[in-house]
Amino acid sequence: KMKNIDEIFRQCGAIKIQDTRGYGDWHEGYQFTKEGIDMFAELIIRECAAIALHEDHDPSDCILKHFGVEG
Repeated sequence: KMKNIDEIFRQCGAIKIQDTRGYGDWHEGYQFTKEGIDMFAELIIRECAAIALHEDHDPSDCILKHFGVEG
């Protein structure tokens, strides 16, 4: 489910990067602006709030499941 995080990265203007960092191994990651980091945090919070609002039982389990995180 990490595709949810990747989608949020794209929404906040993150740039996907790949480099070898001089060691020959590929490293994938994202590059953010300061505004992008702020937007990323806001989008995560809003998505969690939306999930919690629509759940009639413990929303923490639903949020973890939504983002593919083991509880």
